[in-house]
Amino acid sequence: IQFECFDVITHSVLINTYFTPLTFRTVLELGSGIGFAGLAICKTCNPKAYIFSDYHHCVLKQLVENIRLNGFAVQPGTTDLIQPKSEGQEAEGKNYQQPKLIVAELDWGSVTEKQLLDLQPDVIIAADVVYDPDITASLIGMLQKLSTFRADGKPPEVYIAFTIRNPDTYHLFQAELGRYLFHQLYQ
Repeated sequence: IQFECFDVITHSVLINTYFTPLTFRTVLELGSGIGFAGLAICKTCNPKAYIFSDYHHCVLKQLVENIRLNGFAVQPGTTDLIQPKSEGQEAEGKNYQQPKLIVAELDWGSVTEKQLLDLQPDVIIAADVVYDPDITASLIGMLQKLSTFRADGKPPEVYIAFTIRNPDTYHLFQAELGRYLFHQLYQ
């Protein structure tokens, strides 16, 4: 199976094609799925914190398991906070510190103000989330809300990679971006 958008996100992050370095920054991934992109980023880019998010309970359950299988352990007594295992893992760099990992159930259409205030990402990434016109408005609304609920008032950087499956969905996405004054940098 080829995950083209995953390839674009991870390749771009790893070689800094489009991304500002993620080192020591808080990253929110919208629509994490089973966590491929996030795990690659966490293992190679040294973010301060990484927030995996999705909506469906079964997807979140599999995501948590994949995180565990890749060397991280869920902190006892919580369902959202995940801390890395310390045993047997040596840092390659002297300043390396494993990121704080969070798994969040996030419904773009009904996200609460408290959830937004708790997230506070510096960078938002998403791969393959522009596929259904019915969720486009919710996605753009989520991005707009995340841009206005930052404690420092500075909007996060947003990077979205997707395959154009339906030109109408793509054009709707572009139109919605324009309504909220987001701009497209790369195609």
